[in-house]
Amino acid sequence: MIDFAEVSVIVQGAISREYAPRCLASIRLSMPKAEIILSVAENAAYHSLDYDQLVLTEDPGAFLIDEKNRMFNNVNRQIVSSAAGLRCAKRAYALKFRTDIDLLSADWIRCFNLFDTKCPAAKFKNRVLICNYYTRNPRILPIPYHASDWIMFGNRDDLLAYFDTGLLHEKEPLWFQSHPKSSLCFEHMLSRYMPEQYLCIGFLKRYEDIRFENYYDCSKKYSLHRTFFCRKYSYFEL
Repeated sequence: MIDFAEVSVIVQGAISREYAPRCLASIRLSMPKAEIILSVAENAAYHSLDYDQLVLTEDPGAFLIDEKNRMFNNVNRQIVSSAAGLRCAKRAYALKFRTDIDLLSADWIRCFNLFDTKCPAAKFKNRVLICNYYTRNPRILPIPYHASDWIMFGNRDDLLAYFDTGLLHEKEPLWFQSHPKSSLCFEHMLSRYMPEQYLCIGFLKRYEDIRFENYYDCSKKYSLHRTFFCRKYSYFEL
């Protein structure tokens, strides 16, 4: 089992008086000796919180993508804060974590080395462990390349490669104002991609030609990212 002293935990997201202190306390309790890096915007209320290292970033802002339900795309905030925190991490392994959830147990870390072999075509140096919540199975719901970004654990360099990507262009959040939809799923959504998809295909496009026009574009050839489920957890191979 990996020693927690080998792990940097990058905690990123909005700071809430209610959730952020609980989040950081739960990490301290569940992963003793792990390094906690809080990576947030410069204007965040980070004072008096429990962390080992603070990383402040300029807030790139968010895009309104659903006017009716007041939904925002925060992927640029996630990219900036996650990549900045991972660059400051010095330990071999990293856990990317949100500020609004609690870590009730770290038993999932045992799954990381559960399988000895790795797909030869994988772009990561090692497997990356992700949460099954919001990881969409395109066989069931036709939204491909949608790997959950709530929690990700793996080699520090693998996670940095995943999040160190270009920012979302301002035209893409309003994509469906000028392009037809092929489905009524997410009827009021305007954005070309979900944040999870933007991260996933942004990483993959560095290695191969991914023809994926928008989040409705689902085919047998391009839809199936290799996700392997183990109990409540997921292995992610790209």
